[in-house]
Amino acid sequence: MAISKHGSKEAPKKNASAASDTSVTKVADAKGVIDFQYWLGMPYLTLQEAISLSLGVDPKKKQRLHPKPGTPFGNHYIKRHEMLSRAANSAELALECHDNVNLGVMIPPAVFANWAIGEGWDLPKEVTALIKKRRKKKGPVDALATNATWTHLESVARKAIGAYPEWRDSQKPTIQEVVDWLAESYKLNTRECQLIKDVLADHFTEFP
Repeated sequence: MAISKHGSKEAPKKNASAASDTSVTKVADAKGVIDFQYWLGMPYLTLQEAISLSLGVDPKKKQRLHPKPGTPFGNHYIKRHEMLSRAANSAELALECHDNVNLGVMIPPAVFANWAIGEGWDLPKEVTALIKKRRKKKGPVDALATNATWTHLESVARKAIGAYPEWRDSQKPTIQEVVDWLAESYKLNTRECQLIKDVLADHFTEFP
C-alpha cells in the first residue's frame, strides 16, 4: 500500500481488466424478475428477445436491445446475435424460423433453446428446463419420420431456404426463374419444384 506525501496510506488502485467480468451470470439482471413463462410460452421470439432471455435479461428493457460494445452484456449479446442470425438463415434453422415483415426473423422458443444448448451456451435454468419438459412428453409416433419422399422434400426445402437469399442477392427473379433454379440446383421434377417454391413463398416476405 502506497504512502502519500501527507503520510496517510492510500488504497491500491484496482486493475482495470479485473472489472470487466465477462461471466454470463454477471450479465444477468441481479434484481430483475423475468416472466420466463410468458416469454417462453410465445409461439415465436425475435432474435433480440431470445438472446436477451439467454443472458438472463428482461427483453422488455429496451435499452438492453441496443447493447454497447465493450461492456460484459454488450460483448456477449453481440457475439450471440451474430451466431444466431447466421444460423437462422442457414439450412440448420431456416425452416423453423419465420420472417416477419415488421419484426424480422423470429424463432420458436423451444427451437432456440435446443439450438443454444447444442452450441454450449450458458443459459438460465428456466430456458434449459423448457427442453427437459418437452423431452418428457411422449407424443404420437411420427408417421413421416421414415417416409422417403417426405424426408427428401424436407431436406431440399431446408437447403433451398438456406441458399435462396444468397442466390437472389439484389436481383428480382421471376417465379419461373426460381423454379428453373430449383430444378437445376436440386434435380427436382415439376411437381417438386412447385412444392419447394411454395415453401419459399411462405418463408420469405420478399418473394416474386
